[in-house]
Amino acid sequence: DTRTGAELAKTMAHDGSKAQRCLWHKRRNVIITSGFTNRQHRQIKLWDATNLATPTHIEEIDQQSAVMMPILDEDTNLLYLAGKGDGSIMYYELKETGGMVRASAYSTSIPQKGVCMMPKLSLIHI
Repeated sequence: DTRTGAELAKTMAHDGSKAQRCLWHKRRNVIITSGFTNRQHRQIKLWDATNLATPTHIEEIDQQSAVMMPILDEDTNLLYLAGKGDGSIMYYELKETGGMVRASAYSTSIPQKGVCMMPKLSLIHI
C-alpha cells in the first residue's frame, strides 16, 4: 500500500535467477509474470491479484536465454512476448476462463533490441 508503506501480499513468482517482469491486467485483476524456471526454461504465469498463493495458469515457453519483455494489449486481450536479442515475437490470447493460448508468432533473423506499444489512435489514417 503506497499510502502506508505496508506490504499487502508477496510471492515467489519464478524459481530462476534471471530477470523477471510483471504486468497487471487491470480489467481482469490478473497479474502476469515472466521469468525463468530453475532449469532455465522461460515461463509465463498468471495470478489472481487477490490471491497470490498459487498461480492460476503456468505456461513454459522454451529454453532460450533471452529475457522476455511482455507487453499487454488489454483491448484485444493479447500478450506479446519479445526477447532481448531474440528474433521472434510470440502472441498469446488471454482467455475469459483465466488461461491463455498461443495465437501466433513472428520470426526474423534480426535480433530485437527493444519493443514497445504504439497508441492505436496513432495508427488510424483518415
